[in-house]
Amino acid sequence: MRVRRYLKGGGPSVVRVQTGVVGPGSFAEDGIEPAAGERWTIYTRSRAAPYETGVCEGSHRTATRRPVADPPNFVYVTGGRHELELRSATTGRLVKRVASVGESFTSNGLAISPNGAAAYVTLIGRRSLVIERIAVADGKRSFIAAGEQPAVSPDGRRLAYIADHGRRPKGRRPQVLAVRKLSSGRTLTLDIARLVGGSAELFNGTVAWLGDGSDVVAIPGPVVHEASGASAVGDAACASATCLIVVHVGRRRLTAHRVLLPRAPDAVMKFATDGSRPHSLLLARGLERTTVERVALHGSRANVVPLATLPDDFPVALSPSGARLLYLVGHNPPALWVASLARGRVSHPRRLIADARLDEAAW
Repeated sequence: MRVRRYLKGGGPSVVRVQTGVVGPGSFAEDGIEPAAGERWTIYTRSRAAPYETGVCEGSHRTATRRPVADPPNFVYVTGGRHELELRSATTGRLVKRVASVGESFTSNGLAISPNGAAAYVTLIGRRSLVIERIAVADGKRSFIAAGEQPAVSPDGRRLAYIADHGRRPKGRRPQVLAVRKLSSGRTLTLDIARLVGGSAELFNGTVAWLGDGSDVVAIPGPVVHEASGASAVGDAACASATCLIVVHVGRRRLTAHRVLLPRAPDAVMKFATDGSRPHSLLLARGLERTTVERVALHGSRANVVPLATLPDDFPVALSPSGARLLYLVGHNPPALWVASLARGRVSHPRRLIADARLDEAAW
């Protein structure tokens, strides 16, 4: 068998395992009958190969992964006019002017479905922020839910977002993550306030899917208030580090745990799905310079791997494959550029829009 990782210590990447063993030095249970496409956690007391065992857990069938292809276009909300446009990711030219979102548009989340058929925008409603679906073909709009930060799953079937259930006593905002099945409208919700803590909140945060679509990661925004009665431990953790709330999407319910990223929260952080890795995210951040990193999740731990650095630029959006980045260069007005991220460096930069006064963009 090939080893993905060791729970404790280390060892070879390929090992021999003798299953169904009963006797001294091994666990005594039924034999393992692995099938192709399944993953196993193996338990053994053996100190040398072949490792004798009869116990396993945590198996699940995995699909064959294909490289994620980047859509040819991205959505773009113009500054001032607040128009939703479809733009070419190769040339920057206007492909289609989809709809006008008006003054109610807010930069609390913009997403596009993997097939490019629909955009999900966050607007200011009468009593709360609301998420609307806008069909790219005809600009038809439909109400989805009260909430913000929409994120479409890699298969395009589900929408994750921060649900708005009204304010709690003493002005505290709810900390509710929702996952909605787009075909039926069936929605699962989970209050993750205990994991977020009192000095951080999901408002102005980010929601992103992992590449295999099994988990959603919610990242609270910068600390904006002190809530009375909040847990001191939770406050200290999410105030000094970036909290990643990993939510597992089951068939009937959502479960969550917290992973701390060893860096202070940053208002310009852009998290995105890493199409090249099933259990990682891409992180772009920057003010004086832009850094792009891969955040690989392993249970309650996270490993951060630097990918590339761009000087004096502002990150806007990452492509679904994680291979390209949209970013702004300059001021008054800024220009929108795209570049490839490969082998730890930036390559093939191209200017897409010379005057890019935009409110939001999503790829």
